[in-house]
Amino acid sequence: MKTIFTLITAIFISSLAQAQFGGNNSRISISTISNDELSVVFDGRTVSDWRSQDRTVYLSNVRPGYHTLKVYRTRARRGWGNSSQNTMQLVYNTRVLVRSRTHLDIIINRFGRVFTDEREIGRGEYYSDWDDQYWDQPFGGQTQIVMDAVNFDAFKQTIRRESFDNTRLALAKQTMDANYFTAAQIKDIVDLFTYENSKLDIAKYGFNRCVDKNNYFIINNSLTYSSSKEELSRYIQANQ
Repeated sequence: MKTIFTLITAIFISSLAQAQFGGNNSRISISTISNDELSVVFDGRTVSDWRSQDRTVYLSNVRPGYHTLKVYRTRARRGWGNSSQNTMQLVYNTRVLVRSRTHLDIIINRFGRVFTDEREIGRGEYYSDWDDQYWDQPFGGQTQIVMDAVNFDAFKQTIRRESFDNTRLALAKQTMDANYFTAAQIKDIVDLFTYENSKLDIAKYGFNRCVDKNNYFIINNSLTYSSSKEELSRYIQANQ
């Protein structure tokens, strides 16, 4: 009975974190608080609708589902004499899950850190403040929303209540299948397990659900043996 209740709780948490809001297409705004201009590549297509007045790139009419997203920061650097050269720095490279009829807001701070938020689009407000060049050009394809802090804490509590690693693994994998996590969150999940083989198992499983794979090296701090760290490294290299 306890296991059934725990499974229901895990499913409920997963459903909350990936709730579909109904409706059809969604929208995305990508902005920066720095003085740098942003260049966006969405599903392999360069988006040129940069608005300098609010330092934002807008995408409207985005189809729900998974999409690839790359964000570059353009910086002007002084060259020889009085000349200047623009350099492109990749600051965000991910695969995101866009939920139905939501506004996904992505903000890049002056240090290159990325923050995301989303909310449901109310009926009748969809085009109220949007006027970009892709108004009637839906974006097809595929956005990753990280599990929020409240749901993540509930998820960890659900795992902790289980006594055996095998049950913890099953619950963790079930929830991971429906959500995305940061490398720091996955490290917290790995730390919930007792045995090294379980830690390694969930560390491998979490790699493809991680939104900042470049930070995945921190998982090594949760592994005890060098052989485990080497095996995880081989797995990552084979699955990049």
